[in-house]
Amino acid sequence: MLILGIDTTQSNAQIALLQNKQKLAVCEFFLERMESLPALLHDLFQERGILPAELGGIGFVKGPGNYTGIRAGLMVVKTLTSLYNLPLWGFTRLETALYSLRHLNTAISPVFNVRQGQFYTAWGQWQKDQAQYLLEPDTWALEAWISKLEQSVEGSLPFIISNEPLDINLPWLPLGNMALAVAELSAEKIAAQQTAPEVLPFYIRPAVQIPQGKKTSPPP
Repeated sequence: MLILGIDTTQSNAQIALLQNKQKLAVCEFFLERMESLPALLHDLFQERGILPAELGGIGFVKGPGNYTGIRAGLMVVKTLTSLYNLPLWGFTRLETALYSLRHLNTAISPVFNVRQGQFYTAWGQWQKDQAQYLLEPDTWALEAWISKLEQSVEGSLPFIISNEPLDINLPWLPLGNMALAVAELSAEKIAAQQTAPEVLPFYIRPAVQIPQGKKTSPPP
C-alpha cells in the first residue's frame, strides 16, 4: 500500500511516500508560494515512477501553523482524495509528534511556536492508538509552560520536543519529519479499516498583548 504524507504547517513543506511500511521518499521544500505544491508533487511522483491513482491513502498534518500553508495543503490533498477516491486522515501537530516519538514509552511535551511569544503544547503520550494527555493541549508563554510542568510533574521534567531551537535552560529533543510520521500513522488507520473523520484545518490565533507569564486558550 502506497501512502502519501504531507505537512504544510510551516514555510518548509514536508512530503513523504510510504510503501508497505517502508520509506520510499522523504522530502522537504521551501515553498515561497503554496501554489507550487501540486507541481512539486507531480515532479516527485514522476521521479519515482508513481501515478496518483496508485496511492492507497493520504495523511495530512492539519495544524496549527501557517494559515496559508494549511489551507493550500488541505485543498491539494482533498482534490487528490476526491479525484482518486482515497481515504484522507488528518492529525494535529501534537498528535503526530506524540505518535512519532511513541518509542520513548513516556509522556513528552512537544512545543510549537505559534508566534507572538506563544507556544501550542501539551504533556502527553501516544497510547492505545490515540494521544492521551496528562496536561491538555493549550497555548502558553514558554516560561509559564515550563513552570506549569515543574508544578505538575513529580521528579524529572518530561522531554521537551521542538522543531526549532528553544531559548530555555533545559535539554530538548529535535522533532523528526512530520510528513513521514503522519504517513505511518495514516497507514495504520487504513490497514485497520477505520473510517476517517472529515479533515478540517486546525488553527490557533495567538492572543495579542498577553501579560508576562499568562497563558491563553485556543479559540472555541
